[in-house]
Amino acid sequence: MKAFVKQKTLKLKTFYWSCKINSLTDGTYLPSENIKRIDTFKKKNFGAPNDDEYFVWSNQCCGITSMKMLTDHLGVSNKKSIYQMTQDSRAFHTFKVSENYKSHNDIKGIFHKGLAKYAKSFGLNSYQRSIVPIEQVIYLLTKNYYFLASVNIYDIWQDKEKRTGAGLHIVLVVGFEKKNKNVVEIYYKDPSSSRKWNKETDIVGFNLFRSKFNHRGVFIKHPNLPKIECNWLNN
Repeated sequence: MKAFVKQKTLKLKTFYWSCKINSLTDGTYLPSENIKRIDTFKKKNFGAPNDDEYFVWSNQCCGITSMKMLTDHLGVSNKKSIYQMTQDSRAFHTFKVSENYKSHNDIKGIFHKGLAKYAKSFGLNSYQRSIVPIEQVIYLLTKNYYFLASVNIYDIWQDKEKRTGAGLHIVLVVGFEKKNKNVVEIYYKDPSSSRKWNKETDIVGFNLFRSKFNHRGVFIKHPNLPKIECNWLNN
């Protein structure tokens, strides 16, 4: 298990990475808007038993999919499908599901406290806080933590065509860049691949991320990596 990497690549610039994960924008985790690929994806990747379950849960699973990205990377997911993980997580109160649900509107969640408990079922250390200062995110990224962040994604994508709702979304934050001792960019992995471009890692300006970050999320760390003393996490 590799610890957090601090890599200097350019003068006055420092890149911090907590992991390197393969490209997620090719439909491996959530599909692109290519109709020809949807049927194959439903059967092989998402794992839903039928179309109804796929269309209900694929609209609700950004948090679980981000968790799958991380557990796959850390080698603890046991190759569970997104659908299986979504259903397993319900035992930890990640969702509030109406009886006889028929659409994603009958499901509320994902609840971060349940997501943190579900992460522990994989043997990971996890912490959830209702209010998360951006400064703590930056600090803990340098201490081998990953962060599942709640954001307003349409504004981060700067995609005017998709701004038809609140755009609440969870992404996996994996690192940041500093220049002249100031954080200038955030690196994250997005479980959705419905955008018009492909990148292995998404990069967003720090000020934009800070303004669209909902100050909620879950910190996760592999237990084999060094422990740290952090009063903010332990309180």
